[in-house]
Amino acid sequence: MKPGQTFADLLRLAAHLRGDLENKKAILLYAYNGTGKTRLSMTFKDMGKQAEARDTLYFNAFTEDLFHWNNDLVGDEDRRLLLNRDSRFFQGLFDLEMDNRIRPLLRRYADFDFRIDTEGPEWAVRFSRLVDGQPVDNIKVSRGEENIFIWCFFLAVVELAMDADIEAYQWVKYLYIDDPISSLDEHNAIAVANHLAQLLKRQDNRLKTVISTHHTLLCSAMNWVRRAAMWSTSTRPTAAICCDPKRAIRPSFTMLPLWLNCIRPRRKIVCSRTISICCARFLRRRRVSTATKTFRFASSKTMTTRTAFCMRA
Repeated sequence: MKPGQTFADLLRLAAHLRGDLENKKAILLYAYNGTGKTRLSMTFKDMGKQAEARDTLYFNAFTEDLFHWNNDLVGDEDRRLLLNRDSRFFQGLFDLEMDNRIRPLLRRYADFDFRIDTEGPEWAVRFSRLVDGQPVDNIKVSRGEENIFIWCFFLAVVELAMDADIEAYQWVKYLYIDDPISSLDEHNAIAVANHLAQLLKRQDNRLKTVISTHHTLLCSAMNWVRRAAMWSTSTRPTAAICCDPKRAIRPSFTMLPLWLNCIRPRRKIVCSRTISICCARFLRRRRVSTATKTFRFASSKTMTTRTAFCMRA
């Protein structure tokens, strides 16, 4: 990637990311909410469509929408999480024992159990938990626990996509993971980052990956393992992608250099004629409560736009 390179729209930016992944294993993006991360993930995915063929397995807000609750408002007993059976995401439910693949992953994060039912007219997940040694069925899990379950479901599918012997997901060439830790506490954010890094570093992983997030802790934790094999390339470019807010209908995106861990002095960056960002440095910080690293954007002036991406690959 070239600092100062400008993209007229998300389509050109997505094409650039696909080109970068020809020589890289993974790309990490940081961006604020409202910048267009989810739209970028869908643009990236749509570029891989050819008739009925696909090449991108994605995790984003659309993935979470494949799951929705029926809280049994009448009987208040049979609470269940419904699955959208029309999605290719669930094509491994019948033959690949998804329950047994999800459960070991879920145990890393939560203490509740589940059962997937595909026998009736609707596909549903019912949750249970031991309370005082007694099982309580059909419980309503919290939003964070629900997101953890969906995330583990996705990871189970990723593991299947990495397996060359599993035909159902051999169409997957790219993973695009957008904000995987919404509604999670910091402990689980770190656990997700570590688990994801270990998964992507597997020797049998043939997939190219893009990870985008607005969560500074997740980005910092993923960046912490950037020295591992999954990030190793002949060059490790660092860049920013800044969106011109005055072009709301057709925004432009410009890639700029950023500096981590105080390795460069203060410098002013100007992009797209109208945006100026005064970068002092990214500071390495350790949170006492979590004993991990995070970072903050330190600036001597107010940032003129809140739509900056930080890329690490």
